[in-house]
Amino acid sequence: MSVQQSRGSDSKVPGALDHRELHRRAETGVFSDSESDPDESDSDACDTDEEGGVWMALPSALSATGSTFRRIETQVMDEEEQLKLVKRRARAAGRLARNSRKIDEVHSKCDDMDGETISPQDFQRIKVIGVGGMGRVLLVRHRRDGKLYAMKVVSKRSVKEEELAARVLSERDVLGGTCHHALVHLHWAFQTKGHLYFVMEYCPGGELSTHLERATKFTEEVAAFYAAELLLAVQQLHQHGILHRDLKPENLLLTEDGHLKLVDFGISKFGVTEATRGAKTICGSYEYLAPEILRGEEYGTAADWWAFGAVLYELLTGLPPWYSQNREEMHKRVLHNPLSFPDFFSKEAKDLLRKLLNRNPVDRLGSSLGGSEIKEHVFFQHIDWEMVTFREVQAPLQPCDSPDTIVDGSNFRDEFRKMSLGSNDGSGSGALSESFTGFNFEAPEDQQIEYGYTRDVSLRGSRGDTA
Repeated sequence: MSVQQSRGSDSKVPGALDHRELHRRAETGVFSDSESDPDESDSDACDTDEEGGVWMALPSALSATGSTFRRIETQVMDEEEQLKLVKRRARAAGRLARNSRKIDEVHSKCDDMDGETISPQDFQRIKVIGVGGMGRVLLVRHRRDGKLYAMKVVSKRSVKEEELAARVLSERDVLGGTCHHALVHLHWAFQTKGHLYFVMEYCPGGELSTHLERATKFTEEVAAFYAAELLLAVQQLHQHGILHRDLKPENLLLTEDGHLKLVDFGISKFGVTEATRGAKTICGSYEYLAPEILRGEEYGTAADWWAFGAVLYELLTGLPPWYSQNREEMHKRVLHNPLSFPDFFSKEAKDLLRKLLNRNPVDRLGSSLGGSEIKEHVFFQHIDWEMVTFREVQAPLQPCDSPDTIVDGSNFRDEFRKMSLGSNDGSGSGALSESFTGFNFEAPEDQQIEYGYTRDVSLRGSRGDTA
């Protein structure tokens, strides 16, 4: 079952190529340094104005009332700039086809799987690599194509009993409705009588939190890199009207070459387009909750930027700001204590964190212009945002030094990898199946990962959505 996508203008724009054409040109080498004028092609996301500008159609978003609307930004580009952007996209598309060089060593040749029904028996279970409130995540290998995936298995009965159905459907809708290089990619979602399954891309680098624990803390250079990649992920969600609500190092996975992927959208909220309005539920991980959430106030996208600041602080120190093992004490500190810094913090880091961890969400950095104003802070002055967007910067952490590291899941916690794999028969009570109508999903064959530019995505977001 594919997610329906609404499309933008079909107007022809000089230098604008659709995703399939980008990949074709990247693979065939059409773009060369000497090429001066790429062919014109239909564009999903751009149109031109009378002054030669490029109209960028940002994704449609769900309003708080459930209606959809489109946002348009104007970006003026001359022909040279447009050509540069097209070439960069083509190079990014080429890298996307090559960026699994190590995983390919442990993959067998792909077989044609078109039209076949996916089931648990199609996957060989290898190890447990994660455990959460909604189930286990397994490292699996597809029996037909030999590829490795991460498969989340959720018991329908446990979801029913714990009233977690809305979380499952929220994660399904976010994963199935977004496609961006900084967000983990969903390949399939399917169900048996007793279980729900998410088959996602496998990120063999493990959790960023694991690498942080090994290093104790990161340098500002390393922290700035991963903060930059996280910023792009959050910015992408906010452009789609999605509030993540659970940013933390445990939800940041690394690819084989050390790049970041944001995961875990179970408590994400749809239709949030304002900094201080759109959500009311107190949820998330306690160490990263914004003051307005702790106070029981309505909140919006500014709460994610607070959590972003808390994550950056933790990357630099090894602990979240105001941390205490006693929740009540930490609650008091977050609301009342001044923010303190170790001596080794630069003045740029201090200034950025003071602005991100501003207790007033209206004045918090990111509240006015979102990620764009955070990008302009002096802390990120050495970040080339265009190169980071297109993943042209080598990641500072290289977590996978061999194919064995990928297959054995050694970047994941030992306590997970020692757990039982569980049953593979998909047995369970059939009475619960009707509760998850519309859950099944298969990623379109021509779906391409976005590198900093956006397309319309139809997101339901209304099924049991929490406030």
